[in-house]
Amino acid sequence: MSKRIILSLAMIALTIAGVTSATVAYFSKATYVEGNTFAMGTVDVISIGGLPYMFTNMIPGEQRVSDIIKVQNTGSIPIDLYVGQRDTSGGGGINFIGNVGYAIVEVQWNEGIWENVKTWVGWQDIESLFSTWKKVGQNIPANAKRYYRVYVKPSETMGDGFQGGQAITDVILYAVQAGAPAPTTPIPANWP
Repeated sequence: MSKRIILSLAMIALTIAGVTSATVAYFSKATYVEGNTFAMGTVDVISIGGLPYMFTNMIPGEQRVSDIIKVQNTGSIPIDLYVGQRDTSGGGGINFIGNVGYAIVEVQWNEGIWENVKTWVGWQDIESLFSTWKKVGQNIPANAKRYYRVYVKPSETMGDGFQGGQAITDVILYAVQAGAPAPTTPIPANWP
């Protein structure tokens, strides 16, 4: 008889458990938020002063310096900045290759004077501006401005054949997303 009692009690317990679980209620509610946005950043750069630069009446061996060149990141994400040149004078710029050196320095305004803060391009032949992109800024924040000076120096050995010669070029400012690889093609001289 004790076996029957145990079996009966087990049956009653299972029945109570089934009824209890069937009658338990849980509250729930879902909500949603509209207008979620996914937008890509932009890369853009403009010159806001100092370009085009003009170096006139140059003399062999005499260094010249540009006015302050002002550049602004007008995109929405940080950029790395590169510069190059292409000849638009029908070969005039190419004629100065091997005979004119240049350097590019970042400057900042400090207590009434422009001070050099970083040399981005040390003295090189002008050819390198036509053949490779030169980095002149790194991780420039959105809306930030940078200021530069370009130094040029014709070779002391330039002969009379250069008198009155000139070159007209386009300066190309090339911005890439900060940390992206340097541009490789097209080279500045072949820029569209």
